Amino acid sequence: AEKFAVLGQKVDRFEGYDVTIVENRVGQAVQRARRGEGPTFIEIETYRFRGHSMSDPAKYRSRAELEERKKKDPLSVTRAQLVEAGIAEEQLDDIEEEVEATIEACVRFADEAEPAREETMWNTVYATLEVER
Repeated sequence: AEKFAVLGQKVDRFEGYDVTIVENRVGQAVQRARRGEGPTFIEIETYRFRGHSMSDPAKYRSRAELEERKKKDPLSVTRAQLVEAGIAEEQLDDIEEEVEATIEACVRFADEAEPAREETMWNTVYATLEVER
């Protein structure tokens, strides 16, 4: 992530196990950008529960390690905190269904979209880097 600092970008790297910390740090980056202070490259570290790909069975870690890490899963931990705070399980289930539907719609949109054109890359992705062609 430090290589982005060379480009004049702020870099923020932190663990993402607590959603309130993630919200706070991302919110700080948004506020910096809105003040005109430029973008922030954010790297949020967390644990990958599955292998690197469909063909990776992730046999290089033990079941005990996986179970221990699942205890810190941000989604499960946050859900338990919300239930403890008085949010109904049914309300959380409704939110999860809405999120799943949104994700499915986004994937469908991406699958059905026309392929990106080269000029789109040069006008958007590399626009802030002032890359010479």
